[in-house]
Amino acid sequence: MLTATYHEIRDRIAPGDVIAFGGSGHFSQLIKRVLSYPVSHVGVVYELGEDVERRVMVIESTSLYDQKGVQLNALSRHVENYDGELWWLPLSRDTRLRMDFERFVDFGRAHLGKPYDFRQAVGAAIDVKIGFPFWREQRELFEQDEDYSAFFCSEYVAAAYEYAHAIPPVNASEQTPADVIRWNLYHCAIQILGEPMEIPDLGTVELWGAP
Repeated sequence: MLTATYHEIRDRIAPGDVIAFGGSGHFSQLIKRVLSYPVSHVGVVYELGEDVERRVMVIESTSLYDQKGVQLNALSRHVENYDGELWWLPLSRDTRLRMDFERFVDFGRAHLGKPYDFRQAVGAAIDVKIGFPFWREQRELFEQDEDYSAFFCSEYVAAAYEYAHAIPPVNASEQTPADVIRWNLYHCAIQILGEPMEIPDLGTVELWGAP
């Protein structure tokens, strides 16, 4: 796993890059156990401040800092206060060429402030277990219609990427943090906080099919 401090890589971070979180709180630990994956939350870099500090702002649907829903938070605030691991996943050159950043920004403006979707977050996690016979028989009970009235973290990232043409159409309401990390969209992963830890299966799912 590549590692660096936030200050070492801050000037290389760009809008559209994913920030992955591996939290140590009770809910984060539950997500990691259900998904069998070290990432419990994802956000996406939305904008860069124009002040001297070049503040990197992350748009995410979260319940951190006594707020619930789609919100903008400074990445430096996470680096200073987050209890767990943080990774920076810069988009690959091909993804950047494909992505419409005006649409990406417009999507954020349209949905900033939407509430957190706890119900669908749980539903998406349950779908991970469908491989077991009982869950496979109950699949239709847990399939979720795409719904943008509220968002959980990976649902927002998937919806924003789809709207900006970074990924083909998907059911955003079924995407978990592990799904987002596995998409073949990133140049690499660099850990910026926490004990060094590999992210398994990074970029192993090709959404656009074989070239």
